Amino acid sequence: MSRRIIVFPLLVALMVFPSSILASDESIQEPPAQDGEIALLRAEIAELREIITSLKEVIISLQKAQPQQQISVGVMPIHNSWRISQVGSSFRQIVVSALNEAGVQAYESLDDETLKWVQRQDQLVRERWIDPVSAPRRGELKGVSHYLMGTVTQYEEDSSNLIIGGVIQVVGAGARVRKGSLIVDWRFVDATTGEVLEAFPTEAKLRREEIGGVIILGSSGFGGFSRKTPLPEVAARLCAKQAAEKIARLLAPEPAEPEPQVEVEEEKK
Repeated sequence: MSRRIIVFPLLVALMVFPSSILASDESIQEPPAQDGEIALLRAEIAELREIITSLKEVIISLQKAQPQQQISVGVMPIHNSWRISQVGSSFRQIVVSALNEAGVQAYESLDDETLKWVQRQDQLVRERWIDPVSAPRRGELKGVSHYLMGTVTQYEEDSSNLIIGGVIQVVGAGARVRKGSLIVDWRFVDATTGEVLEAFPTEAKLRREEIGGVIILGSSGFGGFSRKTPLPEVAARLCAKQAAEKIARLLAPEPAEPEPQVEVEEEKK
């Protein structure tokens, strides 16, 4: 009787708790299933990294292939250039030449008077007074990326007796000292935004000593230009050269940055 009492509870326990026993067996088998999911996720991550690397390479190649804006400078009429004797309005041509010599593509920008005549001709074409075949097509005017504006703020020229050893040399020999000073204020403007990128002055100071019309070695400030050139022209060319060199430095391309290297980390196994 006692044996039956012991066996019976065991049978009841087996009937009541078999599912929990099986469940415990299944829980023991779950880690392999999780390992498989982790391996699948790692494979997907590696694939995504390969896609990202390919996209970065495409972006870099597109950036290289993108056409760069052509840099050019339109030189506006120089205000108060009339103050420079023997130079006047030709100061603008001197500036354009200096920019081109410095490696900057430059043009004389259209002034109001020239633009007025261009628009007038276009109007006459539309009114059939001018043969359209002989007239220039629209859109042929050259645009620029930057403007250079200048104002002559000071020009002085002086002539005085040359003093050598404390004695004024004027009798017979005609010894003279000629001095010239020119200051020009510049503004360099972005033609797209209208922003003044740089505002700066240039200055030229010249001194030329002459005896009997012959230029002697005491002359200074000519910066490589002939001492026989009229002082106003030398001063204008010196200021134009200084401005051109400044603009060339501003427009110099920045050093190319090294291409980014994409490193794909290997998953630790």
